[in-house]
Amino acid sequence: MSELNTQLHVRTNSDSLSAFKDRCKSMNRQYQDVLREMIEAFADDRLSIVPTNINQKDSYYVNRK
Repeated sequence: MSELNTQLHVRTNSDSLSAFKDRCKSMNRQYQDVLREMIEAFADDRLSIVPTNINQKDSYYVNRK
């Protein structure tokens, strides 16, 4: 892993954050580490995000080729 030399601030609702933290805790992982892994995997094209039924204007998603 390269040097951690910058920050990313993300806004979300409290229910989503609590659920994310709970899921990370159940995996015995710190949520900050999981977020870093998700960012790296997305940048390396190793992360697939499946579109949801949410209004597309309210969500971001990636269509795999």
